[in-house]
Amino acid sequence: MKKLLILTFLFIVFPVAWGQVQLHFYVYGSSGCGACLAFKDFLKLTYGVGSIYFYDLDGSERNQAYFEAIYEAIAPETNRYYPLTGVLINDRLVAVVIGYEGKGFWDDLLLNPPIQGEIYFYNLFESQKPKILKDKEIIDMLKGLFRQSKPLEEIKKTRSNLEILPLIFFSAAADSVNPCTFSVFATMLLLASVVVSRRKLLFIGLTFIAAVFTVYLLIGLGLLKVLGYIPFLKYIVGLLAVILGLNSLRNYLIGKHRPPIPDSISRAISQRLGKAVNPFSSFLIGVFTSLTLLPCTSGPYLVALTIVSGLNSFLKLLFLLFYNSVFILPLIAILLGVYTYSIKKGELRHWKREKLVLLDLIEGVILVALGLYVLFSPPF
Repeated sequence: MKKLLILTFLFIVFPVAWGQVQLHFYVYGSSGCGACLAFKDFLKLTYGVGSIYFYDLDGSERNQAYFEAIYEAIAPETNRYYPLTGVLINDRLVAVVIGYEGKGFWDDLLLNPPIQGEIYFYNLFESQKPKILKDKEIIDMLKGLFRQSKPLEEIKKTRSNLEILPLIFFSAAADSVNPCTFSVFATMLLLASVVVSRRKLLFIGLTFIAAVFTVYLLIGLGLLKVLGYIPFLKYIVGLLAVILGLNSLRNYLIGKHRPPIPDSISRAISQRLGKAVNPFSSFLIGVFTSLTLLPCTSGPYLVALTIVSGLNSFLKLLFLLFYNSVFILPLIAILLGVYTYSIKKGELRHWKREKLVLLDLIEGVILVALGLYVLFSPPF
């Protein structure tokens, strides 16, 4: 009778208990990575087809976003190696593993998991010894990231504002030295200085700058409403930035500034600049100029808008205000220089005629760099 009870336990109770163990591997890897595919097949054969969830990083912005968020949460300074695996036993995250090993490693991990409230973190490219993580908030977040149960919108918001700030600054800097805007503003000041006093010239310049700031801000807020509905947005914007940057570099190489806008628009702007003889007319001309020059200055602005598109409304507004403040700084500097006579009219004419290609060089280098960053960076 006793032997019968033992056999009953071994052949019925123990298998049932073992069957209740739910084992899952959540693997981020690449379909172009031979080691990733071999690891995927190994897990299927060893622990069962239902034990593995494989997230292919090739061509999936969603998977890339989660993959990057995991690294940012657990090892922000580490190179982005894969496969990257989260191991869950009975819905409890027990380990995060960078790299792959043989059956002995995984069996030992499953038989000797960390105590409740802790997880192991292995970077097998550096060491076989795990780090022990105890922060419940980080552990819960990692579990949500591996299972992709954490909303993607929240992941986009985790991008550090300190990381975004320099990108916005350089985008605005590229826009601020745009030869189109510089040329128009310099021409307006030169024409207005002939017929108005120095004090009135200051107000004319300030209202023009205020109009540019206001219109650009409104355009940015409007574009943010629709950018989220454009497929493959970051690739479109990145490619556009590179093309516009190369066009600016071409202008520098040939030694002549050629704006990417029709001659008819350039003539229409020139005809209206001579009418900027009071603050009201200069404000209207600033509005008209901002709208008509948008094709010439859109590259850096679109890059910035793409970067901030995943943030909440308040942060979007703050970054747009920052962008446009940087954008108008050179215009303010030119205006103050003319007003205080530290910039002579002759110097302004010389810059307008001879130095626009130098601005093309600066803008081109920044735009190409930003475009390549947008194309090859993780999703924003």
